[in-house]
Amino acid sequence: MKNAIEGSNSGTPAMEYQEGTIVPMVDLEISGECNLHCPTCWGTPPDMRQEHEFSDWLAMLGKLKASYGLESIALTGGEPLMIPGIDGFIEEAHEEVGLNINLLTNAVFLGEHFSTVKPHLSSLSIPLDGSTEEINRKSRGRDHYQVAVDWIARLSREHPELPLKVGTVVSAANFSDIRDIGEVLLAQGFGDRVSNPGTWKLYQATAFGAQQESPIWRARGVTGQDFDQLVQQAVDRFQGRINVTGLSTSEVGGYCIIVRPNGNVVTNSLQDGREHLLATNIFEDTEGAMESIAAYHVKTRGVQRMATSYLSQGLH
Repeated sequence: MKNAIEGSNSGTPAMEYQEGTIVPMVDLEISGECNLHCPTCWGTPPDMRQEHEFSDWLAMLGKLKASYGLESIALTGGEPLMIPGIDGFIEEAHEEVGLNINLLTNAVFLGEHFSTVKPHLSSLSIPLDGSTEEINRKSRGRDHYQVAVDWIARLSREHPELPLKVGTVVSAANFSDIRDIGEVLLAQGFGDRVSNPGTWKLYQATAFGAQQESPIWRARGVTGQDFDQLVQQAVDRFQGRINVTGLSTSEVGGYCIIVRPNGNVVTNSLQDGREHLLATNIFEDTEGAMESIAAYHVKTRGVQRMATSYLSQGLH
């Protein structure tokens, strides 16, 4: 029997996996270094840099694929294209380990890497949080708007075979601008990808940990009801032209399994607004990490049959 689980914060479509699979996808955060300073970011802190060699990451991924059903990784951070040698890692993870690679990038450095990494990508995700440079800057922290728009246009018109997702974090800073962002996407040819439609994913801005006490976050809050209504309005307006989806804060907790640069396996929970350590370090104890993830799935995702199969039979 097959089951389905939606991809992580990469926004990738639901993937099928055989019973007994523990971790069909993980978010890899090899480094937290980033060229932007987005106030709504809850990724790896920028002072957390790469701690393990690429060979260690590849060996760990190979074990997860061979013994625990790993199919895909979402390569995020931080900005992954700032990591020296990342092109080679992407190639080896795809060609040697056999994984689907979903790259999340702000696109500022994409021109330096695109021709090399494109053959190895299953999808590419780019953020856009405003219909103008001024509005986008409120969420992205530094000028990034034109680079993102140019790449969305290029990918839509020249590379429609590569699945493309645009992500927008919805907050009070851009709530009234969502319709115009959609029109900008259409103007770049994003709605012309007939054989391989682009996905526009709207995320309700979500605060974790100390962010909950930040005046910036309190000023940017959007209610779940308002967010859901906004998503539906966007779905209706762009139906047949853009595939619009939404992720509210009520869905974020337990939504993704994240491997941090040091090898800790974590998730973010909205129940208490904290990051939760799910497992022992995945480089030091892979089997213990998988047991922790399996138990977590039982608790938060209701995938009892899948996880129970692992816990009782020892799928390794």
